[in-house]
Amino acid sequence: VYAIDALCEPDRLRGDRHRLWISAFGSGGNEARFASLLADFDGHYAVRNRIVHAGETFASMGLVGEEQCQFMQGLLASCILTFVREGFSTRRDAAQFAFDALVSPPITPHVTAMASKHFKMPLTTDKGFTEHMQP
Repeated sequence: VYAIDALCEPDRLRGDRHRLWISAFGSGGNEARFASLLADFDGHYAVRNRIVHAGETFASMGLVGEEQCQFMQGLLASCILTFVREGFSTRRDAAQFAFDALVSPPITPHVTAMASKHFKMPLTTDKGFTEHMQP
């Protein structure tokens, strides 16, 4: 998770905003990949939170740690591929890619379906995202 955050720079985006941001990079902006990745990432991140905040273990949750780690490694690899494929030359270029993906007509319905109370739709009016997109 730390490597993914270091690469994708969600900065102060937390909770659902964070998962949306990372999923935009991990999916490469692909609508079908975004929808499945967001759901999977949300579930895996909940496991991470239980480990970090509640002191649980994979075993105590009845999970196989290797499977959980493989998902996160795959997500990191997908994010790296997006950065390589898109050839971002600045942090701003990368951020604009993620934001454009999240507000694109094909992906917006998946963002809306999240039905989160943690961000406002459309994302162009959400304070967390608009502050994150400031130069």
